[in-house]
Order: sequence, then structure tokens, then C-alpha cells
Amino acid sequence: NNTPRAPSASNFDGLRSRLSLGLARELGNRTQADAFIGVLRENTKTGGSTNWEYHVSASLRHAIPSPISVLPGSWVFSLSLSGDFARYDAPDPSVDSSIPRRDDKWRLNALASIPLANNVALITSAGYADIQSNLANYTYDNWRVSLGVVAQF
Repeated sequence: NNTPRAPSASNFDGLRSRLSLGLARELGNRTQADAFIGVLRENTKTGGSTNWEYHVSASLRHAIPSPISVLPGSWVFSLSLSGDFARYDAPDPSVDSSIPRRDDKWRLNALASIPLANNVALITSAGYADIQSNLANYTYDNWRVSLGVVAQF
């Protein structure tokens, strides 16, 4: 729906189709690994935003008994790496009328979950994203860190 803030939002209306395949494997009582591949087709009203996107990712999770005896449960650590590769059907004339966009996105993430009580946990994460494009407007990198408390009711 178009709005005053996004007068051409309806250009992005269209069918999105996704196919993915994943594999999860136990590597022991406390360690799991996952791997995924996928493809996404996004059809919009403009060729400059219509694209194929290919995805690959892998993650590893490991749990250890709490090293602090007064804290319940296991501490869980995870590390993941993912790549997304988008290929656009046509140039976007608002950016460059002669070159279809190609984006390569790599993300590395680490997470720790530490139970503080039976229904409360400390969650911390850090990550890096490296986004490369053949159009300079879309190339950037980003570091992020977060710390939070999660409660389950």
C-alpha cells in the first residue's frame, strides 16, 4: 500500500517463492550443527527490485553445565556463518540505468545464553556483516553487539 512516506511501495507487491533445505546433526550430548541452503525468487512490479537470492548457512551450538553452582541450567554458546547472494533482473533506473544490481552478503554471529533463574536468562550476541554490491550505494559493513535479559512468563 502506498503512503505519503512511501508513495511507490506498491511497486514491491508481488509473489515471493522460497525453497530451502536444511540438515541438523547432533555431534554429541551437548553439541549440535546445522546447515541450510536455499533459493528465493522475489517478483515485483519493477525489474530493478525483482531478484533471485541464494542462501547458505552453517551454525554450531554447544552447551556446558553452569560453571557457577548457584545458576541453573546450561550455558549455551553458538556461532553461525551465512551468505546471501542476490542477482537482480534489471537495472534500477533510480540508482544506475545500465547495471543490474548484484549483492553478496556475509554475516558472522556469536551468541551466549546464560540462565540466571528458571525463567530468566542473560543473552549476549555479537556479529559482523560484510555487504558487497556492484553498486556502491549498497556496499557497507556493520559490527553489532547486544546484551539483554529475557524472561519467560
